[in-house]
Amino acid sequence: ELLASTASLTAKGLEAEFCKVLEYQREERRFIVTAGVGWGPDVVGIATVGADIESPAGSALITGKPVISNHLENEERFRTPELLVRHGIRRAMNVILQGDGSPYGVLEVDSRSAGEFSDRDISFLQGAANLLGMAIERQRIEQSLRSAVERNQLLLKEVNHRVNNSLALVASMLHLKSATVSDEV
Repeated sequence: ELLASTASLTAKGLEAEFCKVLEYQREERRFIVTAGVGWGPDVVGIATVGADIESPAGSALITGKPVISNHLENEERFRTPELLVRHGIRRAMNVILQGDGSPYGVLEVDSRSAGEFSDRDISFLQGAANLLGMAIERQRIEQSLRSAVERNQLLLKEVNHRVNNSLALVASMLHLKSATVSDEV
């Protein structure tokens, strides 16, 4: 929900028809579109984009620098991802979406309209990515803390169970000993 809201607000703020959050999949060396606005149901959660230096998003991830491509049809630095071609995207911007320590992925804004994205647009996009990155990291930390608390609660239950079993054993032994002492008297 947080990713989708950020994509929607970012697209509105930049007056673009499309925005997407690309989560980096290290093992596959690809991005998956985790959230977005303007895309059909066959894209979000399904579509992937290459994360190599020859893709705009991959270049942003690898270099850590924002990428503006205002004329994708004439772009010589990168190959235009098939997803963008299929949706008639003419221009795109990509910025790294930093997690704590390692990048989460890339925040990308795309447009079918003519025009140009500017350095101010990149600043806006990077600001949105920075806020989203902090929120993602906060959610990761909260989940980690919840898991630790759940694990500690489980361990505490196990310790309580063992202590109760030990006390029951001691009580039984005392009961047996008291019975033998009574018999001797």
